[in-house]
Amino acid sequence: MSRHPKLFRYSVGERANRVLVAQRRPGGKFYGRVYDPSLRGGRGDYRWRSLGDQDEEKAKKWAAGEHKKLVEGAEELRSGSVTLARLCAGRMEERGDDAPELPEGEPRDAG
Repeated sequence: MSRHPKLFRYSVGERANRVLVAQRRPGGKFYGRVYDPSLRGGRGDYRWRSLGDQDEEKAKKWAAGEHKKLVEGAEELRSGSVTLARLCAGRMEERGDDAPELPEGEPRDAG
């Protein structure tokens, strides 16, 4: 029998796209760790985030969802399929803006 209870740890993915979910103390809240390339002046680092819950299944689902986002984002960058429209839409979604309305008859894209 060990002196200290074991902490829950769960990871998804390979080294470059790994997402980790862990407890900092036994029975405590879960925290998630995801790689963020924008940290440290563009050199990248891991970002920790409190999941605010103590449910292992929810933590595993969160990790799987974040891993999927990382993989899809990496594939977009590798394939070169990221478009300006997609970047702008993502930025506007983050800010909570709506798409600007164009006058009737105006083309949606300039290309």
